[in-house]
Amino acid sequence: MKNKSKIIFIGTLAVQLIVVIVLLSKNILIKKSAEKNNRIYSFDCTYYDPYNILKGRYVQLYLTAATAQKEQLDSESLKTTDLLENEMVYVLISPNEEGLWNITGIRRKKPKSGDFIKAKYLYSIAERCFFDLLISEYYMQENYAAIADRKLTSSAFDKVKLDIYSNGKGEILQKQLYVSVNSNFMPIEEYIKNNLN
Repeated sequence: MKNKSKIIFIGTLAVQLIVVIVLLSKNILIKKSAEKNNRIYSFDCTYYDPYNILKGRYVQLYLTAATAQKEQLDSESLKTTDLLENEMVYVLISPNEEGLWNITGIRRKKPKSGDFIKAKYLYSIAERCFFDLLISEYYMQENYAAIADRKLTSSAFDKVKLDIYSNGKGEILQKQLYVSVNSNFMPIEEYIKNNLN
């Protein structure tokens, strides 16, 4: 009986270790693929800093690219009128004049080329489509997040942007949250460290 309990305990630990290794490996592969194929994208966003007893401190993000006017979508997207709420889709993205990316198309099947990421279609109201880009939380060191909560709002900056990595399957991984002061972007942690200590 003692040996059986020991085997179950070791098996449970092994499974947990395998899950951690798989997740870390996937993140490393997404990052390497993105760097190799120049699939690093910047999205305009706003944020606030909530506190969750289970998650701790993090920055809640709202990406302005998560909505798209139907008139901004390509003609192929307009054929996709029967999307279901919470359906996973691929969204085509293109940069604007500031180098920030916006949704320009919707596909049910993975595009063969171009810039795209996976997203969840939420709903449409009138001429606007809403998506969940699956990147709504940015985790910071506990002390930095606490300072951001007390002293910073996204309106304090010229711009706030989130950079992400994406592989050829549209899977994404957060790279860095940046803030712009006097038109100069810097990582939010660096800004806090330099200005609020």
